[in-house]
Amino acid sequence: MASWQQYHSGEDHPTIAAITENLGRALEKRQAYEAAEPLYRDALAMWKRLQGEKHPDIAISLYPLRRLLHATTSRKPRRSTARR
Repeated sequence: MASWQQYHSGEDHPTIAAITENLGRALEKRQAYEAAEPLYRDALAMWKRLQGEKHPDIAISLYPLRRLLHATTSRKPRRSTARR
């Protein structure tokens, strides 16, 4: 798959932010978590630049990244806290 940055002109635009987030969502559904995370982060950063840090819609864009991070950390084996 070609890098999304190859097609992105570097300018922030709401459509580009939405497409980036949707690509992350598609990769997450295919369980390509390592590929999805940077797309979610890029989309979130773009939304913050477009709308400002405190805009209510930032929480909507933060949710997919939070969900992904929660899912990937809960899949990792946990170390036992008991010492042997």
